[in-house]
Amino acid sequence: MIISPLIKIMENLCQLSLGAARNQVTFELRKNKIMKILLPILTTLFLVVLIPGTQAQEIYKYASHSMTISGTSSLHDWESDATKMSGSATITMDAGKIKGISWMQISIPVKAITSTHGSIMDGKTHDALKADANPDIIFKLKSISTISAGSQNYTISAKGTLSMAGQTREISLTVTAQTDSSGAITFKGTKALKMSDFGISPPTAMLGTLKTGDDITLDFTLKLSK
Repeated sequence: MIISPLIKIMENLCQLSLGAARNQVTFELRKNKIMKILLPILTTLFLVVLIPGTQAQEIYKYASHSMTISGTSSLHDWESDATKMSGSATITMDAGKIKGISWMQISIPVKAITSTHGSIMDGKTHDALKADANPDIIFKLKSISTISAGSQNYTISAKGTLSMAGQTREISLTVTAQTDSSGAITFKGTKALKMSDFGISPPTAMLGTLKTGDDITLDFTLKLSK
């Protein structure tokens, strides 16, 4: 009578031991599987965050700018300034060097374009650019063709879209870029455009006696910082 319950207890203990062993094996298998998944991820994070000199994408935001828009007319050459600008970019850096730009967007309010010829000429410029319906001129980066590092700066060839007056056109441009001790990047460039490519009728003044030419040139400097 006593032996039978003891045998039952021993059987139960054996089953518990076998169950615990099986659970331990299952746990070890699961742990190994999880570690195989996590190890490459953790290694990548370690390389990107902790080891100097590895590439990392960083967000750069607008810091300052200057931009002039120049052209010709039947009476004299003219020039306007874009007094406001905004924008940002995602730039890949490696030990303080520019390695790539994956995204950039720059916006210029049309009504922030002013000239030395006064409000009448400014109004005609804003009308020609259809400022009420299209209040901003927008550049969006599409791709980077080359980034060449020189002794003092970089030369960057890029393609993007330029939208103004309700029309969007693909453009290519070449700019220089220079980094400073704070980590900021300054881009400089010049781009020739035709107003007619964007459906813009060149502005006129003085009862039509002053007619602006179709060709314009953008000269710009843009500083972005982290």
